[in-house]
Amino acid sequence: RDRPDAVEGFRASPGTRHAIVSGETPILKRIDAETLTIWFAESEADAIGKAHEEVFLGLDPQGTACFGRLVDRELAETLRERDDLLVSDLRSIALKRLVPAEEVGPLGEAKALLDWHARHRFCA
Repeated sequence: RDRPDAVEGFRASPGTRHAIVSGETPILKRIDAETLTIWFAESEADAIGKAHEEVFLGLDPQGTACFGRLVDRELAETLRERDDLLVSDLRSIALKRLVPAEEVGPLGEAKALLDWHARHRFCA
């Protein structure tokens, strides 16, 4: 994370994945009628909305780069109307097991880091 050139290289890698948070609300992608995921491809993430902030979450066990992306808070209401997405709070996602267990941690990390960055722009 302290090597911007390496992070940019990961961002440009094929298969890079993004977890998206609108304000404080996670956005999930419907894969089919019963399956949800936190992960969006770069083009899918771009179609959701402009990133106000991005954080590098690291590499998954297969070596795929993972990022958290913050989009406008106001987008959450519009995104709720889309059939291909589910907009829900993190607690409900975890308790209802809406996504695979291995996705809950990265989603929580993305939400926490993005919230921290949004609230602490400058050192006191």
